[in-house]
Amino acid sequence: MRRGLPAPSGATLGLLMLVSTLGLVLPVAMPNLARAADTATQIKSNEPRAAAESPTESCPALGAIRWDAWFGAKGVPGMAVEKSLGPSRWHDRLPTCAEIVGPDSVRIACDSVEQMALEIDQAAAAGVDFWAFAAYADSDPMSLGLRTYLRAPNRKKIGFAMLTGLDTWGDKRNHSDAVARYVRLAREPGYQRTADGRPLIFVGFAPETMIETRFGGRASLRAIFDEFRARVRQDGSATPYMILLERDVARGAGLLQDLGLDAISAYTVADGTVREGSYLQLAQLAEGFWARVADAGLPLVPLAMTGWDRRPRVMNPVPWEGGRYSEEQMLRFFAQPTPTELQAHLTAALKRAQTPAVASRAVLVYAWNEFDEGGWLAPTRGGGSTRLGALRQSELAACPLRQLR
Repeated sequence: MRRGLPAPSGATLGLLMLVSTLGLVLPVAMPNLARAADTATQIKSNEPRAAAESPTESCPALGAIRWDAWFGAKGVPGMAVEKSLGPSRWHDRLPTCAEIVGPDSVRIACDSVEQMALEIDQAAAAGVDFWAFAAYADSDPMSLGLRTYLRAPNRKKIGFAMLTGLDTWGDKRNHSDAVARYVRLAREPGYQRTADGRPLIFVGFAPETMIETRFGGRASLRAIFDEFRARVRQDGSATPYMILLERDVARGAGLLQDLGLDAISAYTVADGTVREGSYLQLAQLAEGFWARVADAGLPLVPLAMTGWDRRPRVMNPVPWEGGRYSEEQMLRFFAQPTPTELQAHLTAALKRAQTPAVASRAVLVYAWNEFDEGGWLAPTRGGGSTRLGALRQSELAACPLRQLR
């Protein structure tokens, strides 16, 4: 789309640190385009809201993207991100489960069930309702995060959905296994659904060249999505709620129509054109995207950005991107947010999702753990749980009746 003091470890210690930061008290026992706004579908959280809330007062479901390359030597992506985050200037953004082993060397092996259980507790306490897992093949080490989540003893605290690249759907002739896998995942307990029971799935990274060469055009791709929708219904569920990730709103409008998708969002709004931008500029880009979608009359899942700063990958390019070091690209980044700035942007996203024009009543956050790309909510060595504290405050500001877990 990585020999010094070890990072803090242990689920109990980590949760106590988060509780202290967030000010929590632990218990003693530790479109379809024709769809009108007034018939909007509301995404429901994996956990029920407070009984006193009315449908118009309930908080939108907040999902955060997970990109799980944090497994060290178990695969090429794990070793690549250890290299990209190795220089000491990037150590503050390391996840707390990482270990600094030298001035320019780190070890990031964060794929244990214990670490996942800790992150589930942290995310749920701050108000994350579900994780959107970036999809890879079952056998790919990039699926370790999803497999570990599905084994976590406390996974019921937070739901999940799949964020799929078009390349994970096979091709025109060979897509049955991919469809079957997404049908199987959609029946898992805790899979995120709309209020009327529709499984939530994101579809992105869909250039027109791939649609044409791999799937034989939009009509053929729609037939695959129709097969997926039909098989989910045959499995006893409601029709999937499919969200397109596409920041080009004009192109997105056509794809929604042609592929029968339900709403539009994006993976990121950064396009690499801004030099040494402020976080407020990045937030404005995201909020401008919301406005363009609204102006086009399209159903929206607001994307909230926690940051965008790919300089670690510019200094040490990752093999799947094929980039080269560039002094100019070292200037293409946005400053990291202050807690106040992040809280304001997240609050705006939640409030946007509460407006009648937003069919989904859901928010997608970039990201939970894109540390080397510059967007994260998860605790880090330099910032601790500050961003989760900002998220909690934004939830309370936008949804005062919500009871956070």
